Amino acid sequence: TTTTTTTTTTTTTTIPSTHAPGDVLIDEVLYDPDGIDEGWEYVVLYNATGEEIVLNGWEIQWGGSDFTYGTLDLTGYAVPALSTRLLGEALVPGADEVVDFEPDIQNGGSASDGVRIVAPGAVVIDTLIYDSPNTSGLPGDGGLAPYPDAICAPDVPSGMALVRDAAHADTDDCLADFEIIPSLQCPDADDDGHRDEACGGGDCDDSDPAVNPDADEVCDNSIDDDCDGLVDGDDPDCLVVFTLDVDALYLFGYLSLSFTLGTPEPATWATYAVLTYPSITVVPLWTVSLPVIDPSIEIPISFPFPSMGWVGIWTGLFTEEGAQAVVLDWVDT
Repeated sequence: TTTTTTTTTTTTTTIPSTHAPGDVLIDEVLYDPDGIDEGWEYVVLYNATGEEIVLNGWEIQWGGSDFTYGTLDLTGYAVPALSTRLLGEALVPGADEVVDFEPDIQNGGSASDGVRIVAPGAVVIDTLIYDSPNTSGLPGDGGLAPYPDAICAPDVPSGMALVRDAAHADTDDCLADFEIIPSLQCPDADDDGHRDEACGGGDCDDSDPAVNPDADEVCDNSIDDDCDGLVDGDDPDCLVVFTLDVDALYLFGYLSLSFTLGTPEPATWATYAVLTYPSITVVPLWTVSLPVIDPSIEIPISFPFPSMGWVGIWTGLFTEEGAQAVVLDWVDT
């Protein structure tokens, strides 16, 4: 009797990723929330390509001694073209996907820690290394292994996040590519794009969307609209600017003047002729009280004037505080 044994071998093939480093970037990370970490950690991903990327088989990996401390499977998630995706734990406001970073992302503090994105086929797409020294030799992008201490992003205070710049720069230099800003744990209650000053943001009134660092200072409402600590007249943005210019022309016995003036406060407009013949003489032409003129306007005036050599047109805008703008223009008559 002959016995034949047939052995069947099953081979599992990992399909290499079709994406390259830089296609998806780590755009923001909160790894050390204020208080307990649980519920507040998040990672923001940015798709730098022109097509949606489905993250089946992708992972976020993090750690300190290596990148096996924690892993998040991204299967089922996607990042739209040229857009971000917020992967946050249960307490993170506005999370696109609610996830659990378990165990917690490492907080730095004495040596480098890191977070990276890995595509199928163990293709490292992007890496963020923060704090130093890199005593464990964590590898970064661009074939850097170990990642140099000099280009690690800084360790951040609790409640602050590491955020890539607005242009989503990816130079493989974490120190250059990332900055420290208040995290999403710091609220933006009025949804004006600026987080509350009380927790490190720049919004000095997080209940009013018209008040934030990008707002224009309104100069008569007793409110610090642009959050620079200065109000109304004390704010350089509210400095009153008087504008005054004059062009003089003498032709066929007529002196023609064209004044351009703007008075953001009520003012007095005084104009004099400075004659040089037969002697230097100052002759008042007119004095006019002006209301607020803002923006500036042009006022043409023409009147008979004897030919007397040179004449200067001296004009000024005056308030109770004195001269605000003075111009002297000469014309050959």
